Amino acid sequence: MRLFSEKVKYTSTNSSLNILCVEAFEEIFFGVYEIEINKNKYPVEKISEYEGNPVVCIPVVVEGVKRDYPFVLSRGKFEILFNGDNKLNEDYEIVEDTIKDILLETVEEVEELIPE
Repeated sequence: MRLFSEKVKYTSTNSSLNILCVEAFEEIFFGVYEIEINKNKYPVEKISEYEGNPVVCIPVVVEGVKRDYPFVLSRGKFEILFNGDNKLNEDYEIVEDTIKDILLETVEEVEELIPE
C-alpha cells in the first residue's frame, strides 16, 4: 500500500472508518492540513469532521489501483487502520454509508441552530 508516494504498512479492519494516526498535523490553510509520513510532508484537504478530528482525502495505491479514500486524522504513534470498502467517488463524495450518516447528523445539528 502507498499513501501519496510513501510505501506504508497498515492494519486491515472491518471498521466503517479509515484512520490515519500521525504524530502531529496542523491546519496550514482553511481546510488544508499538513501531515508527515516517513519524514515527508503532504498537504491534505479536509472533507468532513468526525468527533472533532478532520476527515481528509488521501490518494492510496492498493495492488496497483489508485483511489482517493477518506481518513480520520488522529494524533499518536504512526498507524493506519484501513478498510478498502470505505472510499470516495470521483466527485469526492463519501460512498461509505456510516460516514454519510455522520454528515447527515452534522447537517441536522446545524439545522437545529437555525430559528424557524
